[in-house]
Amino acid sequence: MNASILLPSAFTAPTGGNRVARAVVVGLLTFGLVTAPVANALAQGNSAAAALMDAERDADADTSGVMWFGAGCLFGILGVAAGYLITPTPPAARVIGKAPEYVAVYVPSYQTAGKSIQGKLAIYGCLLGSVGSTIIYVMTMAGAAASTVN
Repeated sequence: MNASILLPSAFTAPTGGNRVARAVVVGLLTFGLVTAPVANALAQGNSAAAALMDAERDADADTSGVMWFGAGCLFGILGVAAGYLITPTPPAARVIGKAPEYVAVYVPSYQTAGKSIQGKLAIYGCLLGSVGSTIIYVMTMAGAAASTVN
């Protein structure tokens, strides 16, 4: 049986122009097979980067600055410890319908960023509370010393 009847002319025995056509088809198929896994890996990397940025942004927006600053100011080192030990959890609505890879990066990143923000705010509150307490103490002692002299 004649091969030219069963196959298109580009896929019969390579002669002349058919060699070029075959080389182009083989090249395109090879290119597609090689670049597909690379494109998939890059897409997952972009998803991870997006999840990380989203988690940090959301943790910053969700953390109550007044509460953690006040905890540090009122409770001192205990407020700071609480800021670093209490783990915030992201709202479930933020991860519903997302890819498992996205969720696997988003949740721990949210928790880490949230703890960091809570702790920093508690430290600032602790420092302000310490300075305020010191000022009150010095003023009280100065007032007591002045009253005993008279």
